[in-house]
Amino acid sequence: MTLPLTSRFRIWISGLYQRHTSNRAERIRLTIFLGSLLMVFAIMPLHFIGLLGMPFIHLQAITLAFILLAVVSLVLLTLGALSLVQASNMLFIGGQLILNFRLICSDNASCKAN
Repeated sequence: MTLPLTSRFRIWISGLYQRHTSNRAERIRLTIFLGSLLMVFAIMPLHFIGLLGMPFIHLQAITLAFILLAVVSLVLLTLGALSLVQASNMLFIGGQLILNFRLICSDNASCKAN
């Protein structure tokens, strides 16, 4: 028995694979991209709602920026405005910049707390 939502999600994922992959290397790229999105959407909201990490508003704003970056890259890939490589670069390089900024802010926050 499959749920209608699960079935639609599976159809949407298979459509992504059909549209954006033509060989094994591209399927691996798409799998990594989707796995990264899954991690962002599963773990980052836990910090945003206050279950993980330090409860500083500027760190939660950085987390929200990372979630929005993931959403934008997925939407642009789905709409065909970006290729798979461009969407991956947007997510991975943009995410690294955001998380580096987060490290700098958390270091300054921990210094101010002492």
